Amino acid sequence: MTKINTSSNGELLGALEIRFLALKSRYPMLKHVFSDWLSNQVDATRASKEADLVQAIAVLIESVEEDSVNRKASQTLPPYHNAEHAKEVLIALHILLEEDSRLAPNTTWDPFTHREKLLLTCAAIGHDFLHPGGINREVKEFEERSANAVETILTQCHIATHEVSWVKEIILATDFDQVKSLHKHYKNHGKKASKLLQAQIILTEADVFASVLPGYGRQLSRKLAEEFQMTKTPRAEDLLTEEGRLRFLEKVCFSTPHASQLGLNNIISNIIKLG
Repeated sequence: MTKINTSSNGELLGALEIRFLALKSRYPMLKHVFSDWLSNQVDATRASKEADLVQAIAVLIESVEEDSVNRKASQTLPPYHNAEHAKEVLIALHILLEEDSRLAPNTTWDPFTHREKLLLTCAAIGHDFLHPGGINREVKEFEERSANAVETILTQCHIATHEVSWVKEIILATDFDQVKSLHKHYKNHGKKASKLLQAQIILTEADVFASVLPGYGRQLSRKLAEEFQMTKTPRAEDLLTEEGRLRFLEKVCFSTPHASQLGLNNIISNIIKLG
């Protein structure tokens, strides 16, 4: 059996894991993650300008959490793709975005405006909304379901059409089987990468952030294996092996300067090489 090398790389990931789990334990629910982040981001003037989007996010959070509660009651809640996963992705996104202030002046990254961060937050919260569990049978099958559900909510909250479309395109980019080609596309663009492409890239990083952590990531693998068994997805047991974990890590991509600042790019590649 292959044993993943976790010496110095494990120590670096372990420090990130401690930070992540401390934040996870601080926030009981998705809404607490958002409200705390928002209170540290905006002044009164800006808050009034973004009130429409803040309210829309509140409605979206309520919808995502209510869906998980209802499906848990009916015993149809996927063990992995649920409101707890959305909470973890939002925490990971905030960890990544905190690196904005530490980016080198000559970086090719174009920082998001506050409103763009709120739109990115919408995508993070809703990217797996109504996920039935398991994997796509067609490209972006579940992502389209989530994107359309989020579109309905944002439209009802009177968010501008072009902003709703932006959120939808970010969500559609989270199909895990398409991530490697997306990151290759991003790297080929360099300084010409659009804000939309940047948003798509950083959300795909936040989506798998918790899963690459050395201890908690394995807990999530067990949850995903349970979900695969529930949905009769083939080879669910492979997720629980070291070989299966290596195959997962080989598909993971970290390309933003934010991930580089945290050492994620090198840590993952070194673990794979030494595995």
